[in-house]
Amino acid sequence: MRLCPLRLGLSVTAWEPGNTRRCDICHSFNLWVEVVRMSQETPQQHTISEQRPVRILHLSDFHFDAAKAWDADPVLQGLSDAIQQFVADDLAPDAVAITGDIAHKGQTADYERAAKWSSQGLLAKLPNGFPSNHVLLVPGNHDADRATVKTMAQSTQNTLVEKRDQDTIAAVLGDADERELLLKRHAGYLKFANQYCNVKQRLEVPWWSPVLRFKDVPVHFVGHRTRTRSRGTTILSRHTPTGVAHAEGY
Repeated sequence: MRLCPLRLGLSVTAWEPGNTRRCDICHSFNLWVEVVRMSQETPQQHTISEQRPVRILHLSDFHFDAAKAWDADPVLQGLSDAIQQFVADDLAPDAVAITGDIAHKGQTADYERAAKWSSQGLLAKLPNGFPSNHVLLVPGNHDADRATVKTMAQSTQNTLVEKRDQDTIAAVLGDADERELLLKRHAGYLKFANQYCNVKQRLEVPWWSPVLRFKDVPVHFVGHRTRTRSRGTTILSRHTPTGVAHAEGY
């Protein structure tokens, strides 16, 4: 199902234990899902039937923009109605993945609209007790407030690209002080995303890899924004789905 006025993708996908998959619906994100068996993980409080697969509701490219509410609101209402119908048809998702371009300009007003719809149009339509940390938010290239990219941040990006050294890029992105200038543009996204994280999962960077349990099976999610770029060149380096997963020991 594709809702064109918002470039909004809507799909419900089922994963069975033992499968690994990357979703390629949206160009501006990577979402990897892997079913893994790790008995040491603490179960999440979300029970589902043993008779069906895990369901993941995938939404993409909202482009929330306060200036375009008049155009977007009818589509958002239709999406909310569709989610409500999924639930009524016993197709409620176990997790929701919102991937790429949540906001249009990465600014506070955009995320205020996103938060309002997420509360009233998404969570309110899902079953009572749906865990907020089962809403997984991957940023896109529009989830960056480019007004915050000043001379020093741009200079740092250019230097990393010109040097073409993955060790240097990884060292910068792996150090909280070093990456601060580069990630300031994601402050709005991180504040919004952390509304849906529990204390242990709170995000400080726009890539993450939580493990959630469904039917007593741990499912490992890995997400990051692929378009951390300078002049069209990717500088994400080792902070990719595979790199993040390896860093987490998977």
